[in-house]
Amino acid sequence: MSEITSEIKRLPVVDHLADSQNLKPRWSVPVPGSDLIAADPRATRAMVALMDMEAQIGGAASHFGGPSAFAELMSGLHAIMFPEDAAKNTKWTKLFHFVNDAGHCENGLYALKANYGFAGLTLDLLRGFRSISSKLTGHGEAHLFQRAF
Repeated sequence: MSEITSEIKRLPVVDHLADSQNLKPRWSVPVPGSDLIAADPRATRAMVALMDMEAQIGGAASHFGGPSAFAELMSGLHAIMFPEDAAKNTKWTKLFHFVNDAGHCENGLYALKANYGFAGLTLDLLRGFRSISSKLTGHGEAHLFQRAF
C-alpha cells in the first residue's frame, strides 16, 4: 500500500480591515509594571454613556453594563495588540485572532476604537449610534471598519 502525502495550503484571504499601526489613544493611562499605554477605561465608559444617551433620545435601545464591565479588559488587550503590529510591521489581524463575542458589548468597542481614531471613527460619529443614518448599528459588522469611515 502506498503512502499518500499532501500539503495543506492556506487560502489567500484579502484583509480589508483598517490598520492600527502607530495609533495612540487620545485618552490613555499607563499600565502599572510595564511600558504599555492603554486607552483609559473611564473614557470608554464616558463614550458608551454618550452613545447610550443619544440612542435613547433617538428612540433606540442601548446597553451600558456589558461594555462598562469589559472596559479594562478591552483596553488591556488593545494595548498589547495595536503596538505589537507596529513592532512586527504586520497587521494586528495577522498576529491576533480577536473576536468580540460578548453580546451587547459592541458599543464599548466603538468607543475604544474612537479613542484610537481607528478607521476614522470619531466622537461625532459615536453620537449617531443606533440611528437610521449611522453605520454604528450595535452589531459588529466587519465592513464598518474597513480602511476609513
